[in-house]
Amino acid sequence: GNLVGLIEYYIDEKSLEKEFLELEKFYREFSCAKCKDCIEEEILYLYLHGRFNKNRGDIKGGLDYLNRMIYIAEDKGYYEYAYNGYLQLAHYYVNTNNLAMMEKVINRAEDVSNILNDMCKNAIVWRLKGYFNMLSGNYKEGEEYIYKALRVFDTFENREKYILNIVACEFYLGESYRLQKVYEDALNHYFKSLRLCDDNEDCPAAALIFSKIGYVKYEQGIIDEAQFYYLKSLKAYDNTIFAWGRSEVYYYLYSIYAAKDMMEKANGYLEEGLKYLDRYTSEDMKNKIYKILNSQK
Repeated sequence: GNLVGLIEYYIDEKSLEKEFLELEKFYREFSCAKCKDCIEEEILYLYLHGRFNKNRGDIKGGLDYLNRMIYIAEDKGYYEYAYNGYLQLAHYYVNTNNLAMMEKVINRAEDVSNILNDMCKNAIVWRLKGYFNMLSGNYKEGEEYIYKALRVFDTFENREKYILNIVACEFYLGESYRLQKVYEDALNHYFKSLRLCDDNEDCPAAALIFSKIGYVKYEQGIIDEAQFYYLKSLKAYDNTIFAWGRSEVYYYLYSIYAAKDMMEKANGYLEEGLKYLDRYTSEDMKNKIYKILNSQK
């Protein structure tokens, strides 16, 4: 289960729908206003449009808008926007486990954050670099980047604003230990990120953290606790519009109930999982679910 950083989808995405409707209205007004010099408005429109489509699952549309936005932003010197665009792309490539593209856009984001000369922007890039290294198997180097980022986020003046980044850092440290199968250390970091989530009760990342705790318990053979955390994860998913990682939860609930010979319940979870299969699932997980379906024919 090298399952990847779905947490990225939860950072800074609270008011997406509302924001987007306002944006449509604004865009119609501004395109009527024969504005020759509305570069910034156009960049903002493409950015929000791209981000919105990407998170809703219209991946191609989303990435096209974001790439167009980045091109214009860099060309016209709007580096802040270019930086945000690269982060959105990095989040997408993290979630689809496309390490080659992830490395590329993280490096571009780093170039732009150096132009902007902004310590917190650098730290966000280090956080992603850390995670990239962990997924590539360079655990030690990955952890060094994460701790470097944490030192910036965790200062008094940054802590409140960057709390979700701190949640992500702790979660990634958990991931590093999970991938190395050092399960107790993984759990310590997951629970730490969960406690930070609690301070920020509207923290959709909880869905993902619960599911990873469930995974570790499952691997440790503590099946009742795994079941408990997977069910908690589903409940948390129901409070968010994001679906990344959700089919994994259904898959493990299927496995748990099938092992208890509760097939009706197990198959119910499998069916739910199919709804999320096409847009929000890693190839590895898709194969596992198709294997079960084929064996049932």
